[in-house]
Amino acid sequence: MTRHNGMDRRRFLTLTGGGLGAAAILGACGDDDPAPAPTTTAAPTTTAAPTTTEAAAPELSGSLRWGAMSLQGLPYFDEVQPTIDSFTALHPGVSIEMEEIAPDGYTEKLVSYMAVENMPDLFFSHNGWVDLFAQQGVTLDMRPYLEADPDLNVDAWYPSMLQVCSTVALGDQAAGEMHCQGMSADVNTFFYNIPMLEAAGLELPGEGFTWDDMAEYARVLTTGDVIGYAPASNNPDNAHGPIGAFGGDFLDEEAQVMLIDDNFRAGLRALWDPVIEGVFATPEQITAAGGPHDGFIGGRFAMVEGAVWSVPALRASEFEWDVHTLPDGTHGTRGGGGTAGWGISSQTEHPDVVWELIKHIYGPAYVPWMEGGAVVPPLKRYADDPRWRQPPPNNHQAFIDAARSIIISPIGGPFDSAGGIHYAEFDGAFRRYVIEGQSMDDALAPYEENMNAALAESPAVRRDIPIEVPG
Repeated sequence: MTRHNGMDRRRFLTLTGGGLGAAAILGACGDDDPAPAPTTTAAPTTTAAPTTTEAAAPELSGSLRWGAMSLQGLPYFDEVQPTIDSFTALHPGVSIEMEEIAPDGYTEKLVSYMAVENMPDLFFSHNGWVDLFAQQGVTLDMRPYLEADPDLNVDAWYPSMLQVCSTVALGDQAAGEMHCQGMSADVNTFFYNIPMLEAAGLELPGEGFTWDDMAEYARVLTTGDVIGYAPASNNPDNAHGPIGAFGGDFLDEEAQVMLIDDNFRAGLRALWDPVIEGVFATPEQITAAGGPHDGFIGGRFAMVEGAVWSVPALRASEFEWDVHTLPDGTHGTRGGGGTAGWGISSQTEHPDVVWELIKHIYGPAYVPWMEGGAVVPPLKRYADDPRWRQPPPNNHQAFIDAARSIIISPIGGPFDSAGGIHYAEFDGAFRRYVIEGQSMDDALAPYEENMNAALAESPAVRRDIPIEVPG
């Protein structure tokens, strides 16, 4: 039985996409006043059967604290206490306290906790924070455990999921350290209202569905109060998909300048021109609809951008719907993505116990995650497990194909998800082109200039992802 109903996708992206000032994070390290203590909370108890290896594990002991961001409606919060209960039932010598941490200023709080030696042993994290937390000394490199453990080792994971949670060589930080344990291969896709498409005489999207097709479908579907498609068109992480589908990218790593070429512009036109036309929703229209999920469920949007963790929310729909990879460009389909999961505190006094907890999370405690429909498992052992493939949607292959096309934004400098200027600069370019009606070149000129100036001060690194994923 699933316990989570789904959180608004835009709120989740906002919480996990950064927006915190780097100066504030660095300043928190020297703050004499400790951050406010996390809130202790509780949830109903459930019990899961242990694996054979876990049942035979040596007796563990120690007291842990698990910091959970307040993401009610998503398993990153809802499944924490049940996991604690099932783990401590197997290991009565271990006590674990769940501490709820509010989203506002989340990374600042963790750095502040570290400064006063008040860190939770385990806490919510995601791939966008991997390098920040590693450089600040917040998290522990878990690669030695992954390389030594016979049950949960590097061979158990898809390489793409190891890569997005590993550090890059940036400044004094070494590459290849494992500073996050991801729970799902999350890559952008789109969902569509089947009755709306059928009523409009449109075939359901299939192989070879292109961005031109998406624009044409949106034109047909935009009628009355209905808007054809709702993408996150002003978010660079989401726009990275169509940019990559046309062969573009953000960064020339060797020259440390932005790659604003014809391929980059083609991807933006595929995403932004239909917004000007009124057949793709603006960010303001998405907000007015209550967010992308509510807008889709309520019939305001015929199609909506999302990811696998959108599924629990969309199951509240009273109509039939399904999912497809993002459309093809000249270079096939690409989708922005990553993973969220857990960071291990560099200050933990019980790393071996935390590692056994991690193994439990990916063992019996992972079953409710799959049953809830919100994950594409990052471990090979679950590739064919029917528990995460239950409808709706029917086309779970779309999530697998999307994971094969993952594209990740660069790391460091202006691309830093917790303090970089990229989000604001990209939104500015979007508004100059879409709202103010400037030419593409004029709209991108300040964006390119400001990003290049920031790169000259602080370099960035591309994160190239090996394409080997579930399925």
